[in-house]
Amino acid sequence: MTTGATAVRVVDQSGDGHDIILWRVDQFRRLGFGDDDVWTLALSQADLGEARRLSHAGCPTELALRILL
Repeated sequence: MTTGATAVRVVDQSGDGHDIILWRVDQFRRLGFGDDDVWTLALSQADLGEARRLSHAGCPTELALRILL
């Protein structure tokens, strides 16, 4: 889904909330989710632990995204 270009996103938050969102983006990206999906997941109430369990169980990212959201 990515075009190879770096997407620039602005998160309208400051302080710890901003850092947590960026950390969640990084964590979801490490699990193999695409650029748009990592932001959707990071800004949602998606459970990162559940995302890790799904990934380790071999769940495709498309299905995991539907489960998490």
